[in-house]
Amino acid sequence: SFPQGIQFSPDGTCLLTAKANRLELYNTPYDDDDDENDDGDNGNKESNEQHRVKNKDDKDVWEPVITCAAGETVRAYTWYPHMKSSDPATCCFAAVSRDSPVHLYDAYDGSIRASYCPYNGLDEMESPTTLCFVENGTKLVTGGLRTDRLLHIFDINRPGRDHVPPTLKLGKTRRSKDGQKGLVSAMAYSEHRGVIAIGTYSPGSIYLYDLRTYSKSAVAEVIIVCVVGHGQRGKKNNNNKRKRFNNPNDPSSGVAAGVDNSSPSMNFSAAKRSWFQTRTRGGVTQVEFDDGENGMAGGGDGHYLFSTSRRSNAILQWDLRKLSSSNYCPGIARFEVDNDTNQRIEFQIHGDQIWTGGRDGCVRVYSYRTSTSETTKQLISDMNDESNGDEDHNNSSDIGMKKSLLAVAIGTRHFPSENDWDSEEPHTSLTNRTND
Repeated sequence: SFPQGIQFSPDGTCLLTAKANRLELYNTPYDDDDDENDDGDNGNKESNEQHRVKNKDDKDVWEPVITCAAGETVRAYTWYPHMKSSDPATCCFAAVSRDSPVHLYDAYDGSIRASYCPYNGLDEMESPTTLCFVENGTKLVTGGLRTDRLLHIFDINRPGRDHVPPTLKLGKTRRSKDGQKGLVSAMAYSEHRGVIAIGTYSPGSIYLYDLRTYSKSAVAEVIIVCVVGHGQRGKKNNNNKRKRFNNPNDPSSGVAAGVDNSSPSMNFSAAKRSWFQTRTRGGVTQVEFDDGENGMAGGGDGHYLFSTSRRSNAILQWDLRKLSSSNYCPGIARFEVDNDTNQRIEFQIHGDQIWTGGRDGCVRVYSYRTSTSETTKQLISDMNDESNGDEDHNNSSDIGMKKSLLAVAIGTRHFPSENDWDSEEPHTSLTNRTND
């Protein structure tokens, strides 16, 4: 097994990752400055010091403090947004695995504090594929049911199957042509705007929903705008497209004589929109707002949305300053990554910087305000040389709140080749190779 993504806790004291069917929590490397800057009692600080890395060059002493076993493969996990080690009540995280409800885990002992059970229209409990905390951490949104196009919203103080009414509905029925289609694969919430971004697999799309307007109706369909994907086609857009090729000398065309309606700028805008559209067709794997989380200086106000997709060598930046259901949400920048793979390659937004990994084992840092690359660091070339030549991907990178620690998750699934088969005992050789 290998780490699938990695996340610093909001206070920067812990790291959370998933490995197959378990969650592992690590304490960050011990720093003498932490004793001077510690503004509270950690509660279990003395018991956890033995698990901290005393020597940063020693790779063998860093062990998980807590391991939480899940029934099946972990699908998604996220920290409680106001987590502080000095306040045990806030030390928790939410996670969901296959064929299991959403669990809220205690970050001190790994116990389950509460469970939230999404039920579909057949009155069957179904595990979602993604989740996130919203509205200042008071509610938990889950999505990605295979039977219903719904988003279930739970009050974290009310565990069980009772979700907060109303349910966000992505379409009238599972097979209807209205609304957002596809399996929900990613979501992100903006505290500044009060909207949630939902990304889907096949067909890939990104929609924005306003969670502040759903309290008056039993079933809410509060789409603000379709950022990208299906839903962009309509009569207005088709009419505009036809007008560019109308004859200016034809009175019925509605175009004044002497006006060149097929200018290079308009053609370039259409080509640019088409390019951004095609980069999401493989399925959206992650969306993030520039909300300036974790107290990072230079963070934005939710004016931009960032997304990445399967087999797409770019992180896309979308401009949300002029939201309208009748206008396109323009893509304004792209940031190169080595992401031509079906594996989820995650990125993180910190301040005005984008931190991302890639197949080549590099950590890339971009400044989205200037659309320039600040640095590219090769990290795992030596590790690949020590692992029988197998190339592992840097599938996630995250930086701590103090910007002094960089966490990197390295690993990818390797499949046996013909040379790994033993003609006498093929099953045993294949099993051993897969387990390695």
